[in-house]
Amino acid sequence: MNIIASFILVLANFLMFSLDAQEVAVRDKFQTALEQVPVPDMSVSILDAGEQDQLVWLTEIYQFVENSLSIQTSGLTEQDLQKLEAHLSQVLDPVYIRILIDDFYKLDADFVESAVDKDGLDVKGNITADIGFLDVTTKGKYEVTLTVTDYASNKAEVTIVVKVE
Repeated sequence: MNIIASFILVLANFLMFSLDAQEVAVRDKFQTALEQVPVPDMSVSILDAGEQDQLVWLTEIYQFVENSLSIQTSGLTEQDLQKLEAHLSQVLDPVYIRILIDDFYKLDADFVESAVDKDGLDVKGNITADIGFLDVTTKGKYEVTLTVTDYASNKAEVTIVVKVE
């Protein structure tokens, strides 16, 4: 009986270690993906450059930010957010980074009273909004796609029109 109990304990420890190793591998993929996003040259004295060079440089910064934020759009841990902040700080001010991250990742789903799947499980926290084309500084109508994912990875989308006045 003691041999069986010992074997089960060893097997349980192995499985826990194996799962921890898999999680570390997934988390390392996020860091690796961040490192693949090219960082614009911030040593350039862009104010002395011509208009075309300035536009190219600004486009590189925009692409850097957009590509960094889009690597993983949900399920980020606090550690992932810290890695992302450190990555973006190569180009952006820390206060602006926090605003970007809060706007991009932390959609306040309080506009939704409730959201449940067909089994009655709460999926309110699984609602995301694609606000990439929303410009709150310019009047107009913008399409925003809301996506909800249930625990079986089924997705449903709806596109709404947001009016900025």
